[in-house]
Amino acid sequence: MATQNSTYWEAMMISVSKTCEELGNVEVRYLVAEDDANIQNQQIDTFISQNVDAVICVPYDSEAILMSVEACHEAGIPFIWCDRKVAGSE
Repeated sequence: MATQNSTYWEAMMISVSKTCEELGNVEVRYLVAEDDANIQNQQIDTFISQNVDAVICVPYDSEAILMSVEACHEAGIPFIWCDRKVAGSE
């Protein structure tokens, strides 16, 4: 998450958690970058090193996040952007 400072983001986290709980076999880990692109990229690097199955991200900076998108792809980890588009992506 880029930030958690609104009811919108809180509702999104609750919805994702509830859906994953219903699936029953999904562990969700949330990290909040507090609107800092460098922290967000470091957090994604941590997820890559933990060999997560996927990264769902609300990009704070649509261009700065590109290196994390590429790193996920190189590691074979799907990168799913949510709410904010990643520059140059489909």
